[in-house]
Amino acid sequence: GKGVLELGSSHGLAAMVAHAAGALQVLATDQRAVLSYLADNVAANPQHSIEVATLEWGTDMEAWGAQHGWDWGTVLGADLTFNRDSFLPLLFTLQQLLSRSSSPKHMRCALLLHDDDSVPGGHRLRVDFFAAAAPRYFNVAQANL
Repeated sequence: GKGVLELGSSHGLAAMVAHAAGALQVLATDQRAVLSYLADNVAANPQHSIEVATLEWGTDMEAWGAQHGWDWGTVLGADLTFNRDSFLPLLFTLQQLLSRSSSPKHMRCALLLHDDDSVPGGHRLRVDFFAAAAPRYFNVAQANL
């Protein structure tokens, strides 16, 4: 799948960068409470062709997948790992998205970025997610950007 899906988009920046880099289909998602902000920001940047949708992590995604499809070869997320309570719902959602992708298995990926300095204890949260929680479900590799 050539589709790119951004989780926890907030302002949609990663989705806009994906579109600018050549992604043919881009979907920016976030919680219902944030969706109007996201939609307004995407609308204010009409040079990017991006769809916007609600996606609540940790929920059964059958209906969501029927509406938005499963053709997401790449899942993006920035600063999603600052709340330990969200770790398992995020991992469950990633597992559903990537396991149902039509992309060949070796081509599916999730690129999650974490800024240690965004919140107090950011370093500890990064280690807890990427070194402890995520490896139980996925192959995790660090990319120093």
